[in-house]
Amino acid sequence: MKGNWEYIVGGAAIVGGAAVMFVPGGQVFGAGLISFGADVVIQKATTGEVNWVQTGISGGLGILGFGAGAAVGRAVQQPCGACGGRSRCGLGDHRGRRIPGPD
Repeated sequence: MKGNWEYIVGGAAIVGGAAVMFVPGGQVFGAGLISFGADVVIQKATTGEVNWVQTGISGGLGILGFGAGAAVGRAVQQPCGACGGRSRCGLGDHRGRRIPGPD
């Protein structure tokens, strides 16, 4: 185990990231931890060593990618920015239902 401590670090980051995903508001950080941990394990398994700068960048890109996806998801769920999803504006009630009216 002495020469394989990176596997423990990577595995702990993956498990920790998965746990953080269940904390409200922690999903973005959890995605970054999972990305970081996966990169650590993959690098150790394929090259025998870990480039810590590259794994840090991978974790940061995981945060950015997940954050961008979450922002797009919110924009799709609330297409009308004028009302901020708080009132009915004719496009829908922002809970997936259409306001009754003529088709």
